[in-house]
Amino acid sequence: SMVTLMGKTIFASVMGCIVIFGVVMYSSSPLYYDLQTLSAFPLLFGMYFMITAVARIILGTHIIKKLNNWEIGFRTLLIGNKLSAKYLFDEMTSQKISAGNLFVGYASLNEAADCFLKGHLPHLGSFRNLAAIVKTHEIEETIIAIEHDEHDHLPLLLGPPIVTGK
Repeated sequence: SMVTLMGKTIFASVMGCIVIFGVVMYSSSPLYYDLQTLSAFPLLFGMYFMITAVARIILGTHIIKKLNNWEIGFRTLLIGNKLSAKYLFDEMTSQKISAGNLFVGYASLNEAADCFLKGHLPHLGSFRNLAAIVKTHEIEETIIAIEHDEHDHLPLLLGPPIVTGK
């Protein structure tokens, strides 16, 4: 949020000013530590904060606009191939503002079951090959959309995280 962004900017500005001011004070002679020198700290902080805040706001707004307009996002794998997966996929891709997911494909739980995602997303393989799928297709997020009768697969799906080694 913008409040968090401003809090981090203030903290970074204070720390940056302390470092800059410390270097200037250290490189100056000891007789130079008068009140006039110390009064320059608020001016330095104000300039540093304004420059940093404006840059962060511009960059953040640009990234959010691209994310919302489906230009950038997280490479996402959809796990499931039945009606729940199709409904979730349709719901997420029909939104005017993106949630940040760029669907790469889906992994099926049951190869023999009817596949409602054929023609909408590429089939990348079975959920049993998740590690290979994630590594090969550089998946950043996965979304599980399974039916009630497939809940017995959850322990396998929610097992240890897959590390891609980036």
